[in-house]
Amino acid sequence: MIKLTEKEVIEIKNILQVFSPTRKYHHWSNNVLTEKPVTSVEPRLTINPNTYKTSQAFAFAVCMGHNISYKDLIGPKKHQDIINARIDFCYLCYEFVTKNKSSIARSLNRKHNYVITNLLKRNTSPVYKRIKSICCHAS
Repeated sequence: MIKLTEKEVIEIKNILQVFSPTRKYHHWSNNVLTEKPVTSVEPRLTINPNTYKTSQAFAFAVCMGHNISYKDLIGPKKHQDIINARIDFCYLCYEFVTKNKSSIARSLNRKHNYVITNLLKRNTSPVYKRIKSICCHAS
């Protein structure tokens, strides 16, 4: 058993709050993660073997940048802020993790045509450049 000081407990709580930001929208419906991804061929986590960047890391960065929860990112809601976050996620994963659109779509619990539409027809949000600079400052 590990005993932590009060200061250490406070620091751990602050770190955990970074990974679960407050939600912007309160809606009557419950956002529940689906038990199974759209396809069960591949897990939701995709790793680039050259840079060791993961789709999960970009998902959390996008969630923090747009101040939404991870459930909102992969959930069914269609608010404009959430849609912008999904578009930014598609662009980041396509550029830095994988060119496989189906793999990116599985990370969002969507089908591949959603990613194709985002990459071809939609522009990134103003927050995208800031998220990209924070995540990819080493590259």
